[in-house]
Amino acid sequence: MVADTYQDFIEICKQISKDTEAQIVRYNLKMMNDTKHIFYGWYEFLDENDSLSNIKEYAKVTFETGGYSGGNCYGDEAEEYTVEEQRLSLDNFLNAVVLHQSPNVPYSVFTKEILKLVKTSCHTDGGYYGNYVEYETHHISLEDFYNFLKKYDK
Repeated sequence: MVADTYQDFIEICKQISKDTEAQIVRYNLKMMNDTKHIFYGWYEFLDENDSLSNIKEYAKVTFETGGYSGGNCYGDEAEEYTVEEQRLSLDNFLNAVVLHQSPNVPYSVFTKEILKLVKTSCHTDGGYYGNYVEYETHHISLEDFYNFLKKYDK
C-alpha cells in the first residue's frame, strides 16, 4: 500500500535511501532555467521568499565519469582520463521503494515504466590549467514517482 500522503512517502524514501547510494535532495525550481542542469549545487539553497510550491524533492546519484588532470603552472598540459569503476544507479533505491510501497508491481512495469521517470544530467566542475572533472547524475522526481505508484495502486 502506497503511503497516504506525499510527505509520508518522502519520509519512507529518506529511510530507504540510507541503505542505498541514493541521496534525497530538495531543489528550488524557481532558480532553474534549464532542467538539464538541475543538480548543480547552487540550486539547493532556499531563502525566506521561496514558497513551498517552488520546492521539489528528488532522489539522485552522482558519480565521476572522467575529465582532464595534470595541468599546472609549469606548462604541463592536462591529459584526459576516464573513470572505469562501476557507475552508481538509482535501481536499488527504486526497487526498495517499490517493494516497500507497491510489492505487487510486476518487474516489467518497473523496467518499462518506472525507469522512464529517471532522468540524466551531466555537468563539469572546472579547475585551473585545463583541469576539470566530469560528473553524471541520475535523478527522479519523488512527486512523479509517488503519483505513478498511487495510480498503479488503484
